[in-house]
Amino acid sequence: MKTPNYTMLTFFDKKPSDTLAIDKADIHKKLIDDHFVRLKPGFGQSGIRNIYYHEPDNTLLVSHCRNNRVHLFNFSTGTLRLNDLHSKTVRKILVYKNEIITASRDETVRVVCYHTLKQRMVLSAFNMGRCPYVAVSDKEGFIISISYDSDIKPKCKSNSVKIWSLKQGTLEGVINNTGEHLSSLRSGACMTYDKYLYVISDSGYLSLYLLGSFRLIKTILLSHDLRAMCIHPSRNLILVGDIEGTVFICSLLPTVVMFSVKCHKTDISTIRIHPDREDIVITTSFDGAIRFWKFPSFNCEAVINCDSGKIWTQTMRKDILFAGADDGNIWFYNINDLNNCILNGKLILNEDSFVVCPIDSNSFFTNDISNFDLLQKDTGEPVTGKYAEYQVNLCNRESLLHQVFWTQDDVQEFLYPSIQMKPQLLPPVL
Repeated sequence: MKTPNYTMLTFFDKKPSDTLAIDKADIHKKLIDDHFVRLKPGFGQSGIRNIYYHEPDNTLLVSHCRNNRVHLFNFSTGTLRLNDLHSKTVRKILVYKNEIITASRDETVRVVCYHTLKQRMVLSAFNMGRCPYVAVSDKEGFIISISYDSDIKPKCKSNSVKIWSLKQGTLEGVINNTGEHLSSLRSGACMTYDKYLYVISDSGYLSLYLLGSFRLIKTILLSHDLRAMCIHPSRNLILVGDIEGTVFICSLLPTVVMFSVKCHKTDISTIRIHPDREDIVITTSFDGAIRFWKFPSFNCEAVINCDSGKIWTQTMRKDILFAGADDGNIWFYNINDLNNCILNGKLILNEDSFVVCPIDSNSFFTNDISNFDLLQKDTGEPVTGKYAEYQVNLCNRESLLHQVFWTQDDVQEFLYPSIQMKPQLLPPVL
């Protein structure tokens, strides 16, 4: 029987990355016998600093270690937007009620309309240093930021927490007693939960404040340099990671250390509770590993080792985990089965261009094929002209966007939609 020359929708139980299979008779396979396509050297090497998944628009927001941009990549349409209002690296991104809130090394917090990217507010104050973190207190109507004011005032001995009006942008208060710096390294983070504000810093202290009055309730010394934290709501616990790879598990109220676990070789960059499995804790580190821990025993269930150096950031969409690394790659793993975590591919961003690269595929998806070279397989010599452009274009496939980012749930929703459920992704190109 002759093999049909079209894209087929297929199902596999064990390999989610094969959900969309490209027919082997595909014409672009013929060029692989004599040529190969390579991404041009230097593309997308700005480092990934922070990523945030915005579910309503199915969009990933990305900031970079070595430039000032925030990219917005839409998984449904394969479109890329750019926000470059900051003058230096954006350290933290979040989306709140159709606005993007960012904290940056340029000593500002900015509030921008998600849809138009028009700036509504710039939050800054006299003697305000680099801003590594920002959070929102919804009920009280505050934006809360951390800043390294010792950048501006060398005699300043601690980070400061600034409280801004979410509506008007006015500075409503400042907290300075966050613990004294113990070295030249700087770190800091904050988060709100219920009616409380939790703050960590390079002082090693975890501090608890009452939202509204911002009265200090309790502070405890955990380590010499704290880097990341998250709340485990159903267990009434807060998990805090430090520069040496240790996670401290503390009760929320009263805030006391229950136990600690050595999880990584070095800095813990993020801690996350699996959104659909509260018994799984996910940690990333500068040691290049992503680890999955059974909670509360903290037995290691799985490890993913990235070949990308430091992992700065992570987020999730359904069963897909996104990990942003120092080399500029955003890796995509299907973690539906922790015994068989599957690398689907990677996303690379560069100025106004993107490339989606599935694993074990001779194809890619990009908005600019000029970022690729066609080379002779036997000599490595470049091929130029219209012929090269044509051959490279044959490898550029929008359908691969869904191969990398679709989960089995997406396929089921597409084939069997309900009245209440509207899939966010476009159907595959058939």
